[in-house]
Amino acid sequence: MNCQKFLRILDERVNGEAPPQGWADHGATCPNCALALRLERTLRAAPSWAERPRMSSAARAAVLKRIQSAGLFWPRVVAMAEESAVRALVAAAVVFLSFAVLPRLWYTTVPEGFKKALSSYAGPLLEGFRGTLVQFQPLLHQNWGLLLLGVTLFMVIFAASLSTRVLRPGRT
Repeated sequence: MNCQKFLRILDERVNGEAPPQGWADHGATCPNCALALRLERTLRAAPSWAERPRMSSAARAAVLKRIQSAGLFWPRVVAMAEESAVRALVAAAVVFLSFAVLPRLWYTTVPEGFKKALSSYAGPLLEGFRGTLVQFQPLLHQNWGLLLLGVTLFMVIFAASLSTRVLRPGRT
């Protein structure tokens, strides 16, 4: 039995009708048809009040082709999560270095004339940052505070990176 015949039989079956001989064997050995069979069984097991949508053979073939060409679900998720984790680690390192290194560089290497010229622009921004950073002072006095902030920063950046990776239009 081939996939096309299997899907046709799956579409033409009526509730309670016994499948032909060898039909379930093909569904067990073919990964694409096994997915279609699981989907059909799930739809049949739905409560009686639920609407039971039926897919045409062409629509089901298109879905199965898309699944086959894109690979299985988990390998794609693992690849996206891995890429997002690397991006999040790099971004968290950049944020950490900007808070650890940039102030030191600002005070040691930037000329005073340049600082005075930028003070009218940077002053309000620094005051806003100072107000935000004051809220984290009690947390930073704890042994685990910096670790907690680092993990939180990583998870926020990881979630944002993974979301943009998944929701980016035109990507498969």
